[in-house]
Amino acid sequence: MKIIFTLILFLAFLESSFAEITPYLQSGTHESMIINWELESSVSAELSYGTTKSLGTKVTATDEAIGDNHIWYTVQLNGLIPNTVYYYQIKTDTEESDIFKFKTFASPGEEEGHIRFIVRSDNQTNYLVATSIVNAMHEKLIELFGDDFDNSIDFVFDAGDIVGTGSDLSAYQREYFEPLAPLSPYIPSMVSIGNHENESPYFYQYMKYDDFAGGEGEAYYSFQIGRILVVAVNSNWQWRNDTQIEWLADVLDDAEKNNEIDWIFTFCHH
Repeated sequence: MKIIFTLILFLAFLESSFAEITPYLQSGTHESMIINWELESSVSAELSYGTTKSLGTKVTATDEAIGDNHIWYTVQLNGLIPNTVYYYQIKTDTEESDIFKFKTFASPGEEEGHIRFIVRSDNQTNYLVATSIVNAMHEKLIELFGDDFDNSIDFVFDAGDIVGTGSDLSAYQREYFEPLAPLSPYIPSMVSIGNHENESPYFYQYMKYDDFAGGEGEAYYSFQIGRILVVAVNSNWQWRNDTQIEWLADVLDDAEKNNEIDWIFTFCHH
């Protein structure tokens, strides 16, 4: 009995010594998707993807050190087909993820089908509550749409305060990425920054909004899906300026003239 018990402990230790690769999708469009994940060290990593589980196309990931033991990997897929399911898998020298999938957005102006998205905010330090809420979301999505719920939900929008203290690097995994793990490999997420992020450089290293950036970079942005325009406004005091107001006015004026936009959803934290 003692030998069996010792062996079980040893196997458990071996299993826990490897970090699980959990992707985070963001900044999706009708023809592109950004896929991120975090590991504790810098290693060679590649992502394989395709329209079937056979995958077929490989892309080398780039990485950046956000801090000690926080290496953020990025792959941006371009030239994708609108409204299409893609499968993908991540491999390093020592690890291999599950095969995940996502669906690209409808083309701008597309009139067919549905646009569905989830709105959440203010999980902050309440990561246990945030985890239970995301788990409930996951269960409801499966109830409504089945195991392929990612074919029916386009994105998740978080209206800020994803962490309690933006300068605490360890908080991002514990309070935001880990609770969101049941959804983040399948549905892209976007954030309108909150005051608790406190304009931390960590936030902007994790979030990749360059392609949607407003008049002063990624602090505020907009993107279109189908006939919907989504606008993320930054209400932190650093950005309460005429430049953002003028940018917002221009975005709304352009949308008013654009016959491919019927709806505008605008988010800010405060």
